[in-house]
Formats: sequence, structure tokens, C-alpha cells
Amino acid sequence: MKKRCSILLIGTRIKGNLGGPSLLFSTEKVLRSYIPDASIMFFPIPPEDDIKKIEIYGFKPIKYTHKKLYLSFLLSLMTFMLKKLGISISKITKKHSLLRVFLDADIVIDINGISFTDYFPGKKNYFLQSIRLLIGILLGKPVGKFTQDMGPFNNFWNRLFAKITLKHLKFILVRSEKTKKYVMNLGINKDIHVYPDTAFILPAVSSNEINRILTQEGINNQSFVVLVPSRQVDVRISRKENKDISELNNYVLTVARVADYMIEKYGILIVFIPNERSSQKDGYDDLYVSKKIVSAMENKQSTKILINSYSAPQIKGIISKAELVVSSRYHSTIAALSLSVPCFVIGWGFKYLEVMKLFNLEKYVCNFESLELDKIIELIEYIWQNRTQIQKHIRNFLPTIEEKIMSTGKYIITAINN
Repeated sequence: MKKRCSILLIGTRIKGNLGGPSLLFSTEKVLRSYIPDASIMFFPIPPEDDIKKIEIYGFKPIKYTHKKLYLSFLLSLMTFMLKKLGISISKITKKHSLLRVFLDADIVIDINGISFTDYFPGKKNYFLQSIRLLIGILLGKPVGKFTQDMGPFNNFWNRLFAKITLKHLKFILVRSEKTKKYVMNLGINKDIHVYPDTAFILPAVSSNEINRILTQEGINNQSFVVLVPSRQVDVRISRKENKDISELNNYVLTVARVADYMIEKYGILIVFIPNERSSQKDGYDDLYVSKKIVSAMENKQSTKILINSYSAPQIKGIISKAELVVSSRYHSTIAALSLSVPCFVIGWGFKYLEVMKLFNLEKYVCNFESLELDKIIELIEYIWQNRTQIQKHIRNFLPTIEEKIMSTGKYIITAINN
């Protein structure tokens, strides 16, 4: 290994999302524990992501355009083919700034939370997911997937690009048995290893910082429940019910009734945390959905929507003070579980059920397509009455989960050295 190892991280969105920063910070923590002095570069997705915000987070972002990315792929393909004939075009490739990033890297790691999935269709989308990794593969770099979900692969283009790419990876670390099964059914013969999502080890901010934020938000010594809505659920329900996104659908009405119930029964504050934020004013995002839910509630005065933007560690700090979390976002669920905060989940994909299975809590997961208000209230009532025992239950699983996550660094070392 070189004296100073260079690592290129690819595949997650930083701007307006809790998940991306959580994965980025946590992956860095794992890497630093194995390679303390590593140079870590970050390849943002999409290219127009907030470069300044990435720099504030302390990472060196790679600036590029889709045009540059396509050219890099073509040059890497030419390099690979000509190398077979004993011809080198290194003088040309080294002049291309984006390609040089890949050439200088000792390893390329995809840290996307979920990729190659039918949930987000689009031929261009699948193509882009492939070529970011294929550039590294064609240049002879070890490339791997780091604790993420993939599949299902019923879409033809998804299945095609996934098979082309995954069979050439040095290692594939997935975060659920379901993903492992999906990938194996593609005919990928290499070992696929299951590890918990790296975001479990994301640190929260200090208690002083948490108290400062809560005071700033006007939440002073109040018991509160965190509610994390999801645009992904809202748009799927709206399509199913053939409604405009501005209209109230079954998801919005159900969550509103649940929130009203908790306010009336427990006398608590409901704090809405919009996980995904649009860069456009009044854009369709989790903040938009939060406002829709509150508009359908009777006890609006006992709600608080966090309008201000906070970092992933700050949001985790806020969640740490909650009595309960009702979440439709994956990494908010992980934040709650990693803090031993009881949670109830309304999910839109298999990943929600899979993460709750890690704690034998899958009975507290509800699919967005089968929302039964009475059943949800019954389960939340049980969680509330038994939250101390549930906290202890969750806490028992965390040391093993954290140990497994930290051990993933061994795949990085092996890939670099081999």
C-alpha cells in the first residue's frame, strides 16, 4: 500500500437529505479506523450538488459535468481495449481531469444507500449508476459496493446494467438478506456479505448543541414525538389514488389522525423533521408533505415543523431527545434505532422491514399501501406504554451491530492490497 492511500467515494446525495451525509460521515469513520492518513475524495451525485456544503463538511468534492463523465467512460474503455493490444494512451488520459481522479485513486467505493432498484426507474439513471463504477473497473482499480440495498431487478434495463457492473466488483457489501437474495438471483457468483448500514455509527452533536437547537426552535423542556414524513410515500399514494400532490391522500390523513391521537392522549408536542428538502422555494419535498399533514390535523397548535436546515449529526441529536419516532424515512429510522429510541415505521420499500428485522421489531413496520388507522394506533399505544422496555431491547443489539460495521474496513484493506 502507498504511504498515503487515496480513496474515492461515489454514490450519495449530500444536498437536502439526511441519508447522504449520514453515510458519508460514517464511512469516513470506518475508513479512518483502518487507514488514518487516507486521502478521501468525494464524487457527488448529482454533479450539480452543493459543492460548498460538501466542502464545509470537510470533504474534497470532485467537480464534473455529465458530459465530462461520458467522455471519461469512453476514454477508460479505449484505455482498457488498447491495453490489451499493448498500446498505452496514458499521456491523453492523464490530461483529462475527471479521469485523473480515478487514475490517482487506490480504490473506488460506492456508498449509495440504494442503487440498481426498480423503485427509481429510468434507463439513463441505471446507465449513470453503471458508468461511474465501470470507469474505475476499466482502469484496473478495485471497486466495491459498501453496505447498501439493491433490487428488485424486474426492470430490463436495471437488470442489464446491474449484471454488467456487479460481476466485476471486488466486493459487494449489502445491508439486508433481501438484497443478497436479489443479487444472487442475478447470477452474481462472488461472495456477497451482509452488514448493517454504516449510518448506525454516525455520531450525534453534543448535549449543549442539542439544547441550543431545541431552545432556538422554541422546544423548552417539552416531551415530544418526532414525525418524519416522506415525499416518496406521498407521491406513490397520490398516484395510486389518482390525486394531485396538493390534495390530501390516505397517507396524509392517516398520519394526521395518528398525530392528533398522540397529542390528545399523551399531551405531547409533535415535531416534524423534513428529511428531504428541495432547493426550490415551496418545492415538492418532505417539508411540503409536513405542511399537508398539519393542515389536516385538529391540534395544529401542538405541532412544530423544523423549517431550518440542520446537519445529519444535529438531526440525530434532536431525535435523541424524542420519546418516540414515527418515520417514513430510512435514515431517520436508523438514527432512532442507533439511539435506542422506539420507533414506528410507515415504509415504501423492503429496506424498512429489513432494518427493523435486525432488532426483531418488524411488527412495528407498516407498508404505505395498507394503512389501517386502528391497527397503527394500537401498535403506537403499545410502543408508548412499553417504551422503556423497548429501549432496553434495542440497546442489547447495538454493540454487535456497531462492531460489524467497523469490521467492514477489512474488505477495503484486502481490496487495496490485492
